[in-house]
Amino acid sequence: MEGDATRSQEVQGDGDAPLTRYFMEHLFGTLRGDFATLKQEIAAEVKEMKQEVVELGQRIDTVEQTQNASVEELDCYRRELLTLQDKNQELHYQIEDLENRLNKSRRTKGQQLEDDIRLLEATHGRSGSLAMQRQISTLRKQLRALDSDRAEYALLRTEQKYYTGAIGHDVYWPIGFGRRQKDAA
Repeated sequence: MEGDATRSQEVQGDGDAPLTRYFMEHLFGTLRGDFATLKQEIAAEVKEMKQEVVELGQRIDTVEQTQNASVEELDCYRRELLTLQDKNQELHYQIEDLENRLNKSRRTKGQQLEDDIRLLEATHGRSGSLAMQRQISTLRKQLRALDSDRAEYALLRTEQKYYTGAIGHDVYWPIGFGRRQKDAA
């Protein structure tokens, strides 16, 4: 019970004093920074994979146009494709793991932010001081930013799934079975 009183005092602050550094830096800054860095890394990997898919598709088209692809060349492309598929699967797991962590974070940190907003509004009322209104507004922005991050990861997941399709269909058909064989069937 004493812990709740301390937490309530931390959230309320001293009149118009800003919220504790815990909320403004540790809770939000660390969370946003970590996920932003990881998102950039994964986005770069997805972009790199896109380029690899495009290049592999172009090389396959070139070989098919000459119509004299050797077994060694096709085996080489098949190995490259398998590498791309492995890389794509790894990306899938990374994105899934990050989404799970972000959703868990949203549930815990988001719930904590919502509780703090309710506590501030209940304690100081909606017509509290200007400084208190700013604090509440800042907490609401942080809450919206958490939701925004979730939307960005969903977009990344969609893009990664698109390249899964590109690897599975556009690239696999030509080297797995041969486009001419597929068309003839």
